[in-house]
Amino acid sequence: MEIPVDIVKYTIRAAAAKKAKIIVNAAPAVPIGKEYFAMCSLVVLNEAEAMFYMHKKFAGKDDAVKMIPGFAEELSTAVCITLGPDGVIYCDRNNLYTFPAIDVPVVETTGAGDSFIGGMIYAMAGNNDLPGCLKIASCCSAVTIQHTGAQKSMASLSQLRQLMT
Repeated sequence: MEIPVDIVKYTIRAAAAKKAKIIVNAAPAVPIGKEYFAMCSLVVLNEAEAMFYMHKKFAGKDDAVKMIPGFAEELSTAVCITLGPDGVIYCDRNNLYTFPAIDVPVVETTGAGDSFIGGMIYAMAGNNDLPGCLKIASCCSAVTIQHTGAQKSMASLSQLRQLMT
């Protein structure tokens, strides 16, 4: 969503026409029709973005867990909400998973969402089950938040493996 929304819409439509698996990191939150999210396989949001698209506020993880099934149904797709130190929530038509944040010292959170998305896609491409995907993605973010800067703090495969053991 860091590019013009018309380009995002075009890309989603083109990918959907090719029956591609579409994963959208809806960050930063910008107005886009729900019909575009319905064409996606997964929409990943942080807490603030989720509240923007829900048009509702939630107070913490327990509240978000109650609200996410209706939100995923409203968007007609799987939804993943990252909650920083409160972990992550994933919901699709058949599943509702929560995964705790990895307990590591936080130096800076720049790039944490990007590393989460990268880890999630990496894990999904490796045919991991959903809990495994959430663990890998969360570990990627845990590596990132222990360093400064965005690009240079992204997890390497060896850092990821070390954290996962």
